Amino acid sequence: WVGPLAGMCLGWRWRRGCVERVTVWAETLLAQSERLFALAPIRDVRLLAEAHDLARLAGCPALARLEGLEVSSGWSDDSATPGPFHRDRALQSLLVSPFLKGLRRLDLTAQGIEGPALLVLASVLAVLYSACYGITVERIAYKPLRKAPRLSPLISAIGMSIFLQNYV
Repeated sequence: WVGPLAGMCLGWRWRRGCVERVTVWAETLLAQSERLFALAPIRDVRLLAEAHDLARLAGCPALARLEGLEVSSGWSDDSATPGPFHRDRALQSLLVSPFLKGLRRLDLTAQGIEGPALLVLASVLAVLYSACYGITVERIAYKPLRKAPRLSPLISAIGMSIFLQNYV
């Protein structure tokens, strides 16, 4: 069933009767991307790459077809000890690619993103964003309805739930 994909990919996952996720080396993606995407509706790639490959991958138009990307340095999922990882500069050269705009999922697990300050900064920004979002929803949807009949806040809550599901 996999046919020619078996020669190009190190692994694959089926979904809805098609191969949608593959594990490939960066060199394979760079050299054979058109053929790879012609053979299967691939939406997700686990990319095994060396640091020097990441800058070249940034210019690969095939990345625009992806919804999910996992960047790995070549160690297997079964391994108990991870291998080398990519540092900030190498990852940065890939992440500035204009072809990554359509990504819904980016997995940089076990990469060498440095600096505990980055984690603290991200946490603080997430808390501030969530607080502002909550205050805005309360002022727009609930505060004007404080003295309204009981059904009005319920309808407003359902409306806000639908809006948040579509917006977020």
